[in-house]
Amino acid sequence: MGVCADEGRLYAEFFGISSGKGLRAHEDMVMHVFYEQVRPRIIREAQVDVLAALCLTLLAYQRPNESNEPVEPGEPGELEAFYAVVGAVLEDAQQRLAFRAQAFVRGEITGYRMSADDAQAAVQWIRSVDSDDLADHWEYPPVQRLRWLVAQISGCVDTEVQHGLTDEALAACKQSIATHGARTVRDSVRGDADAEQLAHQFVTCSMTLADQAAEPDQTHYGGLNAGSARFSCDLPV
Repeated sequence: MGVCADEGRLYAEFFGISSGKGLRAHEDMVMHVFYEQVRPRIIREAQVDVLAALCLTLLAYQRPNESNEPVEPGEPGELEAFYAVVGAVLEDAQQRLAFRAQAFVRGEITGYRMSADDAQAAVQWIRSVDSDDLADHWEYPPVQRLRWLVAQISGCVDTEVQHGLTDEALAACKQSIATHGARTVRDSVRGDADAEQLAHQFVTCSMTLADQAAEPDQTHYGGLNAGSARFSCDLPV
């Protein structure tokens, strides 16, 4: 952005006009070099949180009339090449974010397998749960991951895409709760008279938390530590 603005000022000093075909061609060339350097890095990036942060940054640098900011009359056109490339980079980043979010759902929500420790924690949670503080002590990991993912993509992609990704993640989470989670809880208390009741209560409480986690206002969720925030690091590209 600074380079384009500086080039525009220099052009005006030398030629007495603030814009022209020669200036735009030069700035297009400069920004093309920038785009060719950035695009491969976006394509290789696997971290959902990194891609989300990049999208938010690029959204802040959109052309003013696209970000609902007032445009000054007679605003010089030396930044048009910059805005054009920002739009292209943003589109690439949003597409990559959507792809990696889907990979995250497959690997970290659908692909989750409950450990013996988690199963024991789930049983203890169900035996002591209070409907007023469901998530105070424990949460089914796919629900945590759903909450984290919704917070990451919120405001980073088009509303329709965001809703689609959220619905996909929520459906995968509920499927995991109703099948793998319930079965593992039931098996961990096999022989207990209340095994079926515990499994049913686990499903009911976890489904409630999943619905809450899918709400778009659950942004900047602090329930995951820094180490667990990079779920997608081991997923295939």
